[in-house]
Amino acid sequence: MMPRSLMPCSWRAVLPILISALLLSPSLPALAQVSDGDWGFTVGPELTLQRFPEAGDIGPGARLGVARGIHPLWNVGVNGSVSRILGEQPRTVGSTYAGFTTMLDVVSVVPWAGLGLGAVFEPATPVGPVKPWLSAQARAGLDYRPRRAWSVGFEVDARFGFVPDLATLRQVGFALRFTYMKSRNAI
Repeated sequence: MMPRSLMPCSWRAVLPILISALLLSPSLPALAQVSDGDWGFTVGPELTLQRFPEAGDIGPGARLGVARGIHPLWNVGVNGSVSRILGEQPRTVGSTYAGFTTMLDVVSVVPWAGLGLGAVFEPATPVGPVKPWLSAQARAGLDYRPRRAWSVGFEVDARFGFVPDLATLRQVGFALRFTYMKSRNAI
């Protein structure tokens, strides 16, 4: 067997070349997440993990959002989600936030991050009634933008609820996203 360092195709050698080609490729034009003054409308499926002190449950859901570019690096927007948590006590939970996102706009692959304030809608116990609780959200994602008018990507967000006697990290969402963008001149 050939030593690993002498293999004809080593990932250690190929990976930097692939990353460099992606970043320097002229076929991948720089495209903003939502340009200054433009609007973005996002929808997608979500998988939500809800935490309780003793355990967590998971369930499918959906999310949507609207953002407006206020600067070449900044967007302001609102987003929300609703999920059906499965487990011993099935329940519906949701969240809604308003906040800011920023992006690293270099090529068609656009990493981004954001913070928001809002509410989680969930029971204080697995069998309790659904109530709104003050919450903060931290989000991060990666979008692929082959055209100026749309993008696809994924995001992860952590929802920190200020619920008495419960864990601060209330929900974690994993979502695929599709964003349709409209320029300020077309609305």
